[in-house]
Amino acid sequence: MRFAPDGLRHDADRAVISFLANFEISLDHLGDKLAGFEAMLSLLPTKMWTVIDANAYFFAEEFLRDHRLTPGLRLYGNDTLSGHTLFECLAFLLKLAWERGYLMYRFWRSSERLLEPDQSLDVSRLTELVNTRVEASGRRLSSTLEVFAQRVVSAATAIPATMRNAGALGSPVLNGVLTPVAGAWAMECARLMTLGMITAAVEWDMKPQAGIVVNGHGNIVVTERVENSLNNININVGQLATAGHQEVSSALKGMRKAILADAEIDETARTELLETLEEIAAQANAPTDRRMSRGALRALVAGFAGSAATAGGLAEVWSTWGPQISQFLGL
Repeated sequence: MRFAPDGLRHDADRAVISFLANFEISLDHLGDKLAGFEAMLSLLPTKMWTVIDANAYFFAEEFLRDHRLTPGLRLYGNDTLSGHTLFECLAFLLKLAWERGYLMYRFWRSSERLLEPDQSLDVSRLTELVNTRVEASGRRLSSTLEVFAQRVVSAATAIPATMRNAGALGSPVLNGVLTPVAGAWAMECARLMTLGMITAAVEWDMKPQAGIVVNGHGNIVVTERVENSLNNININVGQLATAGHQEVSSALKGMRKAILADAEIDETARTELLETLEEIAAQANAPTDRRMSRGALRALVAGFAGSAATAGGLAEVWSTWGPQISQFLGL
């Protein structure tokens, strides 16, 4: 089940649409359409499957009760759906929403890579921390997520998207049941996708990553400077790709991934490199007449190249991507 945008309202949407498109493409590389669900499961810790089932079944049952729908209604359509009940199908769709939210968040935080699952994950501890965060959020569940993640959920669970997902199961009965409550169903899918994202966010904070430090008390803290830089780079890279500037978008993305992946770079140098790359990406995405002067641009890029030359293995990476970035900036 793929996300397909209905339209773009403003520039911020372009970054979200680009992100969702890249996510779908990456999932496609894991297997064909028939193996799509299995491919997603392969990226989840096996101990987490029971947690996902529990969430999906609970909220499916609640949705059916709140809207006075018949749980045991038998659906018909394609061979896959034949004989299944409305309750089973809604639970399945909510599982997908949760799983996609979880994987999307990890995809975003890892600079658009599908990460292998951590099978050693302490799921009991993770669930405890997730419940604490959910309880603290009160009625504003999505408020615990970053703004970009909230925008992704809104786009991926808009009514047309959630109804397309339901329609992909091929049951006219299911479509007939959900159409009158389409808005409420979209909100339910958004809730499960948000829960998946929150779970991934808590898991991400449980262990050190690039751009994460451990303070003197042993607590893991995401460095705000790195997070802000990555968010801004992702937005500019996405907008450049949407505008048709795929080469420079790929070059900037390649440099970003290399900076994050190089274990020889200390965190201070990594932060400074990402901040400089953030500015270069912003200049590339800006209209030509709104960029800094050519001399200032040349100094900015030269400074980045000089830092890369002394940072781990980035010199070779810059020799690959640097010319494309410089050419796009007119240097």
